[in-house]
Amino acid sequence: MFCCRDRFAAPLSTSRPCSSQQVEKELSDICNSILALLDEYLIPSAKSCESKVFYLKMKGDYHRYLAEFKTGAERKDAAEFTLQAYKAAQVRHLPDAPSSCEHA
Repeated sequence: MFCCRDRFAAPLSTSRPCSSQQVEKELSDICNSILALLDEYLIPSAKSCESKVFYLKMKGDYHRYLAEFKTGAERKDAAEFTLQAYKAAQVRHLPDAPSSCEHA
């Protein structure tokens, strides 16, 4: 197993294997970067209800990915954020909900 960043920096034969902590840090960094993009740009600028629901579900997915390898309080927080994002997507998807996309 090789770290993604190392894979592009050197030929595979000379790349060094990564520890599980390095892999988890890299996964955390990637997930957190995507979550920041979703929160700062994609969700606020979504024009259609379908887009907003799609991005909220994606946000839930990336929190779920974090919950898969985190432990303790970090795992609990990631799981809670997952549920919040999925619930927000579900509420916006309901046509008669007071906080549907037309009102969000």
